[in-house]
Amino acid sequence: MHILILYAFHIMSFVLSYLLYVLLLKNFDSRLFTGFQCLFIPKRGLHLSHMGFFQKQHTNPGLEIANGGQGEICWEIKETCDWLLFSEKEGKTALQDCVLLTVDREKLSGEEKTCTFYVVAGEEKVPVCVRAKREELPALPGHTAISRKGIFAIDAVNYAEKKAGDYKGEAAEYGLLTEEECYAVPTSDRILYEAVRKKKEPCFRIAYSRFQKDTVYMEFIEKEPWVRDYAVFCTCKKKYGYTCWTEWPEDAETELDEDEIRFEMFLQYMFIKQWKELKGYANTKGIRIMGDVPFYVGLDSLDVWKNKENFQLDPKGYPIAVAGVPPDYFSSTGQRWGNPIYDWERMKEEGYNLWIQRLQYSSNIYDLVRIDHFRAFDTYWKIPASCKTAIEGAWIEGPSYDFFDCLLKASPDMQIIVEDLGDLREEVYSLRDHYGFKGMKILQFSFDPNETNNRFPDRKNMVLYTGTHDNLPIQGWLDLQTADTKATIAEVLKTKGIAWEDLAWGMVELANASIADIVIVPVQDILGLDAKARINTPGTMGSPNWEWKMEDFSVFCEKLEALSKVLENTGRKSGV
Repeated sequence: MHILILYAFHIMSFVLSYLLYVLLLKNFDSRLFTGFQCLFIPKRGLHLSHMGFFQKQHTNPGLEIANGGQGEICWEIKETCDWLLFSEKEGKTALQDCVLLTVDREKLSGEEKTCTFYVVAGEEKVPVCVRAKREELPALPGHTAISRKGIFAIDAVNYAEKKAGDYKGEAAEYGLLTEEECYAVPTSDRILYEAVRKKKEPCFRIAYSRFQKDTVYMEFIEKEPWVRDYAVFCTCKKKYGYTCWTEWPEDAETELDEDEIRFEMFLQYMFIKQWKELKGYANTKGIRIMGDVPFYVGLDSLDVWKNKENFQLDPKGYPIAVAGVPPDYFSSTGQRWGNPIYDWERMKEEGYNLWIQRLQYSSNIYDLVRIDHFRAFDTYWKIPASCKTAIEGAWIEGPSYDFFDCLLKASPDMQIIVEDLGDLREEVYSLRDHYGFKGMKILQFSFDPNETNNRFPDRKNMVLYTGTHDNLPIQGWLDLQTADTKATIAEVLKTKGIAWEDLAWGMVELANASIADIVIVPVQDILGLDAKARINTPGTMGSPNWEWKMEDFSVFCEKLEALSKVLENTGRKSGV
């Protein structure tokens, strides 16, 4: 039996390493602080303790070397022992450095060993004491789960199969929060965004106070320079009362709280860490994840704030024109989204770097990338910023082939799916097919008497949806259809040999019977939910958009038998 074991230790001593400093006559240029903030040795039988702070969340103990003054300090670790190893023994920092410690297990015995080394910066010399010994732990019974008592263990197979109701939060498992400190999600049949934020914020602060930077974190920050830019943006937002950046002073980035910036960087790091763990687990189960890249970005975003030259803005930063779509199936006045329009001529001069970087990053964190509003690469709807609706807009030619030639030259293996729905000109389909991109089709539209342009031939190179986030769930859509439309659906199902009395499940099977490479069935359609479970209504803003949630995962599990039957009937898979 494979066991995942995390060692947690009670504090044997809580003695802060004291500070030796040189006080200058008028001021000081630097000040040295050191302290441990973690303890986690993953080798069975190895016990490490020390004077200072420690917690359980990291693979190696970390020693923080912090500059408490201005300017830079040069530091060096001296007078060490042969069984204690360091990730580095010297450095220079204006803020703080993290040194990771490891122990040579073979040089330990059952007797406790003590090592006192020194962190030296100029005339300052700070002692740090570490004690270690090799101990044999008692054998643990299966399904052991003892938290905050010295050991936490869980069978690896059970770790992957925890039920949602038993989940205490990744922060607790990382050792950053206790189970008691984890926030309780407000009870509601909808997502209460503001209430959740208020619950999360104090927990995030506690977790951050206990977080110890390690080499993985430092590599992440170095590899992803956008993280600090984003953290600075968020810190500015808080400093200036969450106003749009167009209202900030020109020197907005000066005199920011550096600790607040590091807090925002910590949140991004933890999110990406958890996301990669989730995605990695999904991939081991044969599940690929599709990520969505919106065509436009919001004005009040890091994207625009840091790349103003790539957008059509006036000297004060306000849009000259905004994005949207003309009147269509969803709205008689069109949709005025309000996003700033790209300056494609300027972007072309720079090789479309901003857009290529967006897609490359998405491709790194997803298996497939769906580009929303694909038609805008061919032609986009440009609305004067002064207009209150989308009616007054005009079609403008986009970067088309030139952009995708540049993109695929930079990333030839990128897996792209494009949203090509609606009333489009033939040039959009030609652009799609030229690069072999998979397009999208919505099964509901093929039966909608009001949708004459969405009757489509069965194609292999496409993604077929029963419905998307912008559509009613199948059951909700069926509830609005006439008897004639329902009769047409029933007749089509009969001719295809699909024998479901429930029309909604019949349409799920009809979609899977397609030759399309990919079929997507929203969870609402698997659950058989009606209009109340709609995710989003295009052309509208605010509640109840994006507030639906699945309250009981067990109900979904009960529906998997029916889904398995569908997959078996259509030959897509033997079952789920």
